[in-house]
Amino acid sequence: MKRNQRHFRMREYGSSGIGKINGFDVVKIDYVDTIIYSEHSNFIRGAFLDCDMTTRDCYIAHDDSYSTFAHGDTIKEAMDALESKMTMCSSYTEKANRFKIEFPEYDRKYSAVDFFRWHNIITLSCLAGRQYFCRNKGIDINKDSFTVREFIELTKNEYNGNMILELKRLHKDGFREGDGG
Repeated sequence: MKRNQRHFRMREYGSSGIGKINGFDVVKIDYVDTIIYSEHSNFIRGAFLDCDMTTRDCYIAHDDSYSTFAHGDTIKEAMDALESKMTMCSSYTEKANRFKIEFPEYDRKYSAVDFFRWHNIITLSCLAGRQYFCRNKGIDINKDSFTVREFIELTKNEYNGNMILELKRLHKDGFREGDGG
């Protein structure tokens, strides 16, 4: 990373007031003192710096377009937390547009676990409610797959089903031929 880019990053993160430890920058990311070991595209390898000066390794995912960051014990946890942060603050239309990107083809099969996660994003359904729904419908989210059409049909009369139906309406023209609706 070029020196001027690093200075930009430091302003973006925020000062921790500590500066450096063992030659590594210490910055505040989401009000958390974080040691930066290395940066790679949208990920940072670092460590939490606790008030007693102990550390715990972590990863930070970031989205430059929104200046949003999220910590996690693994890259996957950090990425999931980043996506959650970004979607929680998004409008319904922004969420629907992201759904369309995630599931571009209306009649292609996608993993049930992905729809399980997206039902929460779109409708704000709770984990227990989604698990109840799957148990009662005989859905194994780790093995089953559905098309967007099937997902909408399965969930349109369930919790916040009106949001699911609106998702279909908003994206009807964006899905590939075969929508039929």
